[in-house]
This record gives sequence, structure tokens and C-alpha cells, in this order.
Amino acid sequence: MASPTNYAAVRQVLENYIEGSYIADTTLLKSLFHSEAAMSGYLDGTLDIGTPQPFYEELEENPSAKESGEAYHAEIVFIHIADAMASAGIVEDNLLGVNYVNHFHLLKIDGAWKIVSKIYTDVT
Repeated sequence: MASPTNYAAVRQVLENYIEGSYIADTTLLKSLFHSEAAMSGYLDGTLDIGTPQPFYEELEENPSAKESGEAYHAEIVFIHIADAMASAGIVEDNLLGVNYVNHFHLLKIDGAWKIVSKIYTDVT
């Protein structure tokens, strides 16, 4: 059901995603994604089909946006819930120097919302 409680829970997952991306907390990020999540999209016009693992590695290999003083900014632009599934979007400016549009799919599994897929593209 699309209750205020479910919206708040999904929003919390997304806010944690934003915080984890900003401070490069891959432990936090991994807790938000289902263990079999998919992550695919475009970066510099190149298609990448896969898992969140390269995202985690990129964050671990570089100074976080917070550490580097980047002007990182992210906004949740939509949340839509139908029963135990949700779709959501986040727009990010300046994550490791790149601007992104991200779309997420989440499922409520054993009472907790988990990201099961993320698609993204870089934008200028």
C-alpha cells in the first residue's frame, strides 16, 4: 500500500543512498542494495550492463565528494509506490565530477525496502 509509512521508508533508503554516495560509504550503500541487484546505464556514451560492484569500486578508489570538497548536490525527484514495489529517481550534480540522472526500482523484502535495480546516465 502507498502509505505515508512506506513513502518515508523509501525516502530514507534514497537519502541513505545520497549520503553514502557523498561520503563514499560503500558499506552503507551495499546495505541498501539487494545482494543480486542490477546496475546499468551510460557513462560517456558507453553502455554498461552489470551490478553495483563497479560503482562501489569507483567510490573506494577515489576521494569522496565530501573529502575533495566537490560541490555535490542530489535531489530525490520522484517516488512512486504500488504495494510492495517502488520506483524512484535521484538527480546528482558533481559526484566524482559527473552529473547523473538515476532511476531506481525497490522491493519490500521481509519488511525492508531494498534497491533491486538502478539505471543511470551522465548528463551535462
